[in-house]
Amino acid sequence: MYDSAKLWNNNDGMAYDFDFNCHRCVLQYNYSRGNAGGFLLIMPTATQSVVRYNVSENDRDHVLFLVGNLNEENLIHNNTFYIEKDAAYIIPRARIRNNLFMAAGTASWEEREPGGGEFLANGYAGNWRQLPNDAAKVVADPLLADPGAGGPNAENLGAYRPRPGSPCIGRGVPVQGHAGRDILDRPVPTDSPPDIGACQH
Repeated sequence: MYDSAKLWNNNDGMAYDFDFNCHRCVLQYNYSRGNAGGFLLIMPTATQSVVRYNVSENDRDHVLFLVGNLNEENLIHNNTFYIEKDAAYIIPRARIRNNLFMAAGTASWEEREPGGGEFLANGYAGNWRQLPNDAAKVVADPLLADPGAGGPNAENLGAYRPRPGSPCIGRGVPVQGHAGRDILDRPVPTDSPPDIGACQH
């Protein structure tokens, strides 16, 4: 259960929030940039919600603050999270699949309260204090087109598309009921594994 004694700050202030009792909500095709409070908050009692095909560029601090539990069946899949300065962390009490977490330069990622979430087939690039427990992880430079260059008005989201030879191509796991198209409106395959991240190659 959610333990308020473990909170470090007022943990509102993210770009997006599935609050108490939200049920079967969908957050897709969004671009979040430079939010000091992070990208997403999921509160306890939010259930069966899906977060997919979003790009988070230089959101800071608690980028994913997912403080429910696995029994609530929230799913975070095929998103790209990029940071290029400071440290960011995740509290992961949800199912987290096919996402790309990238830290450039001296930036770093950390999973806090490990064991509360389920990671599968995510990509991890750059500095991590300790990688999440992920049986199908990809730990390598994802070879994106131009990470960090999404632009102030999302005018260049193709910057997050994997280039030929990317280790993220075809390394995701199938997700039932996915939206069919990525954030660039490119089709997501139905007869083969998808790419890791918000953009298909």
